[in-house]
Amino acid sequence: MSRPPDAFQPVARRRSLGEDITAQLQRLIQDRTYPPGSTLPSQRELARMFGTSVSSVREAISVLVATGVLDARSGHGTVVCSITTSEPEFDGWLGVASDPAEFSELLEARRLLEEFTLHSAATRLTPAARRALDGVLEEMRSALGDPERYVEADMRLHMMLAAVAGNRVVSRLMRAIQYPLRFQLTLSVRQLYAEQRLSESLSDHEQMLEALYAGDAEHAVSFIDRMLSRADKLNSSKAAQVQAADQEEAQP
Repeated sequence: MSRPPDAFQPVARRRSLGEDITAQLQRLIQDRTYPPGSTLPSQRELARMFGTSVSSVREAISVLVATGVLDARSGHGTVVCSITTSEPEFDGWLGVASDPAEFSELLEARRLLEEFTLHSAATRLTPAARRALDGVLEEMRSALGDPERYVEADMRLHMMLAAVAGNRVVSRLMRAIQYPLRFQLTLSVRQLYAEQRLSESLSDHEQMLEALYAGDAEHAVSFIDRMLSRADKLNSSKAAQVQAADQEEAQP
């Protein structure tokens, strides 16, 4: 594939190398130098083009994998993917939770994945990964008045943690399970917003990252438990309200 001569630019030193490389890769994808379905050059080749180290390129790619922009598969290289085209595939595989019991089962599965992710991420955090996580957390703070934006930032934070954990299979499973949960999680966040309690969710995420940065993965997992328990209770409460309304309508 032909590339314009100025497609790759020397990396500036004002920000971290990982952040600069991430921004440049995003630009190359957005201007369709590398359109969806295309394969990026190898990490070693990208490092040569950017004039930086392979480790800095690897960190940038991890961030873009976490946000669904790239898909890195052994033997297939790093492929540019489209989130909008991959979502139906995941929905078709797992389906959307059809009742409160199945939603609770999805939360149980997510808890298992999150526990592994946090324990692994605690030993693999880099300064660049921490800055990226803090950036998404700041997006969550700014989205407290917008439930839909908050959900998107929330999901992106957990996907980024999965990428930091370094297990590609777990990262894909996390991405797969996010989409069936999206509808119910959006309802939960909207309810918290309506009750002026969305800050509780933000506080749990802040404390989870604080524990993770301190190397206390078990304490970080306790905040995951709190988040999932709250989501389960809100979902059960909503289901009970719907059931009561249905029974009332059925009365002669």
